[in-house]
Amino acid sequence: MFDSLSPPDDVNIYRRIAVLVLGGFTILLALGLSTNLFLDQKLQQRVDDATAETLLLNQTRVRVREAQVVYMIMAQGIADLLLDPAPRNKLEWKLERVQKAHEHATMSIVMALAATENIELQKTLRKLLDHDRLVIRPLEDEIIQLAATDPRSAQHRYRYTYLPALATNTALINEAIRLSSEEVSSFNERANVEAARAQLISRITIILFVCIGVIIAVFLGRAVRRLITLMEKAARDNKDILELRRDINAAHISEKATFDEKERLRVTLSCIADGVITTDTAGNITYMNPVAEAMTGWMLKSAVDLPLLDVFHIVNTHTGEPSPNPVERVFKENQAVGLAQNTNLVQRGGVAYPIEDSAAPIRDRQGDIIGAVLVFHDVSYARKMASEMKHQASHDALTGLINRREFEQRLERSLQTGKEDAIEHTLLYLDLDQFKIVNDTCGHMAGDELLKQLSALLQAKLRKNDTLARLGGDEFGVLLESCPSGPSLRIAELLRQTVREFRFVWGDRIFTLGLSIGLVTFSNGGETLADILRMADSACFLAKDKGRDRVQIYTLDDTGLAQRHSEMGWVGRIQKALEEECFVLFRQKILPIVSNSVDGDHYEVLLRMKDEDGNLVPPMAFIPAAERYGLMPRLDRWVITTAFMQYKASPYVAACAINLSGASICDDGFYEFVVEQFDLHKVPPSRICFEITETSAVANLTQAAALIRKLKDLGCRFALDDFGSGMCSFAYLKHLPVDYLKIDGGFVKGMVDDPIDRAMVEAINHIGHVMQLKTIAEFVESDAILQALRKIGVDYAQGYGIEKPRLSGLGANFYP
Repeated sequence: MFDSLSPPDDVNIYRRIAVLVLGGFTILLALGLSTNLFLDQKLQQRVDDATAETLLLNQTRVRVREAQVVYMIMAQGIADLLLDPAPRNKLEWKLERVQKAHEHATMSIVMALAATENIELQKTLRKLLDHDRLVIRPLEDEIIQLAATDPRSAQHRYRYTYLPALATNTALINEAIRLSSEEVSSFNERANVEAARAQLISRITIILFVCIGVIIAVFLGRAVRRLITLMEKAARDNKDILELRRDINAAHISEKATFDEKERLRVTLSCIADGVITTDTAGNITYMNPVAEAMTGWMLKSAVDLPLLDVFHIVNTHTGEPSPNPVERVFKENQAVGLAQNTNLVQRGGVAYPIEDSAAPIRDRQGDIIGAVLVFHDVSYARKMASEMKHQASHDALTGLINRREFEQRLERSLQTGKEDAIEHTLLYLDLDQFKIVNDTCGHMAGDELLKQLSALLQAKLRKNDTLARLGGDEFGVLLESCPSGPSLRIAELLRQTVREFRFVWGDRIFTLGLSIGLVTFSNGGETLADILRMADSACFLAKDKGRDRVQIYTLDDTGLAQRHSEMGWVGRIQKALEEECFVLFRQKILPIVSNSVDGDHYEVLLRMKDEDGNLVPPMAFIPAAERYGLMPRLDRWVITTAFMQYKASPYVAACAINLSGASICDDGFYEFVVEQFDLHKVPPSRICFEITETSAVANLTQAAALIRKLKDLGCRFALDDFGSGMCSFAYLKHLPVDYLKIDGGFVKGMVDDPIDRAMVEAINHIGHVMQLKTIAEFVESDAILQALRKIGVDYAQGYGIEKPRLSGLGANFYP
C-alpha cells in the first residue's frame, strides 16, 4: 500500500503515520516514564526511610545494651564497696566509681530514648528512667550510707532489695531490646513487600513497551528506528535528570540526618545531670547546656563568644586562688585532662560549688582540633557523704567519741614516738562499775543516756591533747600523751572521783556508779600494741577483783597481775586441750561404811588434763582459770558427754557422780543438753548423781534449786559438795532438794585429833540424817578416820585411804 504512493505522498503518509505513531508512542512513553519515575521515587524514598529508621532502631538497641552493661558495672561496684575489706580512705574512690557508673547508665538510656520514634519503645524507656530515678538511685544511696555503719544490713539490703530492683531494670531493658528488634523486623518486611510490588509494576510496564515497540517495528521500521533514536536520546537525558535528582535527594537526606543528629544531641545534653560547655580553638564559649547555665549563673545567649574563665570561674577550695584553665591544658597537651583536686566553681551570684570535671578536644574528620568540650558536675553531696562516712568509721555513733579502731591507731603512733623520742605516755583502761544494774533495771535507753552523759563528763576533765575513746560496751580508753605515771595517776584519780560523785537520774530513780581503772605507762620499751592493751586490761581487771572503784597501776612484780597473766595463759591451753582431746576422766570409789547403806557402790568422775608432754595436770591448776574466763560450761559438757559414752548400765553401780560448776547451773540451755545426752546414750538417769558445791549453790540458789528439781524429775540424784565450808550451810540446806551431803574434807581429815572438827562432822551427819539425807565424808586418808566415821554413823567414805583416783574405764572395766 505504501509502494503505490508517490514519494511526496509516501513521505506525507509516513510523516503522518510517524507523527500519529510517534504521538501515541510519546503519550505512552510519557505515561510509562512518569509511572516508572514515580515508582523509582517512591522506592528510593522508602529505601531512604528504611535506612534512616533502621539506623535509629539500631542506635536505640546499642544505647539500651550500653545501659544494661553499665548497670552490671554499677552492681559490681556496690558489691565491691560492701565486700572489699579495704581501708576506709578508699571509700571515696569506690563511691565515685558507683556514681560515675550510674551517670553513664542514665545517659545511655536518655540517648536511647532520643534515638527512637517508636511509641511503645519510648514508653518502656521512660518506665526504665522512672524506675532508675525512684528506686535504683535511692537504694544506692541507702546502701552506701549503711556500708560504713552496718555492713550486714547493707549486704542484706543489697542482696534482697537492690538486686531484685536491678532485675526489674534488666527486664525493662530486655523488653526495649525486644521491641526495637521487632520493629526492625516488621519494618524490613513491609519494605520488602513494597519493593516487590514496585518491581512487579515496573516489569509489567517494560513488557508493555516491548510489545508496542515490536508492533511499531513491524509496520514502521524506519520510523521506529528514528523513534528509537529519539527515545534513546530522551532516555539518556532522563538518566541525567534522575542522577541529578538522586544527588539532590542524597544531599537533602544527609542534611536532614545532620539536623536530626544535632537535635538529638541537644536534647541529650539538656537531659543529662552534668554541666557541658563547648569552646572554639580560641577558648571562647560556643555552647552551654541548661545544667551549666544553672551552675555558672550565665545564660547561653549572654555567654556565647566570651572567654571560658569569664563564665567558668574556678578557684582552689582551700586557698581561694584561681585554678588553671582546663581548656588551655587540652590545647597544650592535645589530649583529655581532668580538673585539679579541691576545686570550687564560683557562680555568677557568688555561690561556690565543689566540682569535678574533665575536658577533651573536639576533632573533625581529619583529626584536627576544632574546639574543646568541658563536662563538670556538683560533688557537694558526695563530699559530704564521704566526710560523714570517714567520721563514722573513726567515731562511736552513740557517744561521739573516737572508736576502738581509731584509738588503737593513735596508740600505735604513740608507741612509735615513745621509741623514737623516749617520751613517756600513759594508757588508762576504764570500766564502769554497776552499769549493768542501770541497763537491767531501766533498759538500754537509760544505759545509752548514761554513757552519753559520762562521756561528756569525762571529756571535760581531760587535757586538750588527751584522747578519750569508747572501746565497747561500758569500757573506755584514755591516751595521755607525754604524761608519766605521776601526773597520769592524778588524772586517773580525778576521773574516778568524778564518776563516783556523779548521780544518774532516770525517772524517779537515782544511781551511783564506780570506775575501775587500769593504768600502764610506756615509752621506749619493746612493747607492742597488743602488749599495752593486755597490760592495761589486766590492771583494770585486778582493780575490779580488789573491790572495784579504784586505780590499779601495772607493774611487772605485782603478784595479782602475775596470777591473772598466768590464768590468761591457761585459757589458750584449755581451749587447745578441748580441741585436741587432751582431757581424760579418772574415777574414785565412794565406799558405803554402815550396814544400812546397801544401795550399791558409788564412784565419782574426776577431770584431768594432759600437757604437751603427756603429763597429767592437777585440776586446781586449770579449773580457777576456766571458772574465771567462762570455760567451765564447755568442760562440764565434755565431762557429761564422755562419761555417758563410757558408761554402761550395771546392777553393781548405784551412782556415777559428776561435778557441775556454778556457770552450768546458770546456763539456760544446760537442762536441754543433759536430756539430749540421756536420750542419745541411753543412760538411766537414776544411775547419775550430779554434785554441786555449797558455794556455787548458795551463790545461785534460785537457779540451783530449779535445776535440781527438773533433773530429779527425770530420776537423777544430787549431792551437795564441800558442805560446811560456807557460813550459812544449814540456813540454805532446806531450800535445796539434794540426796547426799558431802562433808567438807577440811573437817574430816582432822577429826581424829581435833574435837572441833569431829563435832562439825557429827553435826553435819546428824542434820543430814534428820533431813533423811545420806552423808559422804571426803578426804578419808587413814583407817583411824574410817573407823571414827563408822562410829559416828556416816554413810559413805571417799579418799586416798579408800582408793586413789585411777583412769576411768566406765564401761566393762567400771566394776570393782
